[in-house]
Amino acid sequence: MSDSSRIVLQWSPAHGRTRTCRFKSECTIGRAPENRIIVPDAEVSREHAAFTVKDGRLLLQNLSRSGTVRVRNETLAPTQVTRVHAGDVVTVGSVSMTITDLQATVTPSVIRCVNPTCNRTLTAGVTDCPWCGTSTAFADTHAGT
Repeated sequence: MSDSSRIVLQWSPAHGRTRTCRFKSECTIGRAPENRIIVPDAEVSREHAAFTVKDGRLLLQNLSRSGTVRVRNETLAPTQVTRVHAGDVVTVGSVSMTITDLQATVTPSVIRCVNPTCNRTLTAGVTDCPWCGTSTAFADTHAGT
């Protein structure tokens, strides 16, 4: 993943200044100092939740077995994942934060046909190359266009 492939997540805790978390693949939230977003709250687990990037979208997963994670007033069950957008309110334990800005600069991935005489760029989701008929089951994924 190149240096330009990153997420810039800005959030504001209730009655606080805007904060920024820049990451390439994951931004964890919890009480432990190893987290990217540290929430010093007794209701928050050591590793409570995690923002991840998948296909250029920001996802939030509840990692806590007993702690609360809410997005848009919906409670996430343990291990449940949901997509997060700018403007969403995320609550971890008793701490709420509003996602004020979200910039995804993720380099898209492309699939190339593995047939050396074809090697064409394929549309994501196809099962066979439309030009030569080779199965995409073993196709290579590359960054870029």
